[in-house]
Amino acid sequence: MRIKRGNKGFSLVELIIVMAIMVALVAVIAPQYVKYVKQSHDAVLANAAEEVLSAVRTEYGVGNMTGVGDVTVKGGDDGKLSVTLGEGIEYNGANGEEFISVCGVDQGKTIKSNIIYVIKIRSVTNDVYIMKPEDASIEMEVIENGD
Repeated sequence: MRIKRGNKGFSLVELIIVMAIMVALVAVIAPQYVKYVKQSHDAVLANAAEEVLSAVRTEYGVGNMTGVGDVTVKGGDDGKLSVTLGEGIEYNGANGEEFISVCGVDQGKTIKSNIIYVIKIRSVTNDVYIMKPEDASIEMEVIENGD
């Protein structure tokens, strides 16, 4: 039986050095990756909130949405996008489901963000049930919920 000489392979030391370099690279890159993923989720939520704000202004302007209160846009407890109409706001006398379909917001998206957008519909004339858009102020504010 003949033994082959000159069989070139990697030594254990070389493999350990390569593994150490890879671990160091992952340790440097991983925090940046996590930061970019969070920024991406926040951007998706911000985009959804802008769509809801636009829909609120439009639907309020044409009279489909009435009342005074808050519309909340956030990632739900399960990570799904959540749009809720607060007390005092009506959309054609119905709950928020019809309004959500008008917004065109994809509620199937998973959005793990700790930011909440609150669209505030307030009366300029202190009337609780506003019919005219010019008597309402509609503004959006951002809230960190601390998660």
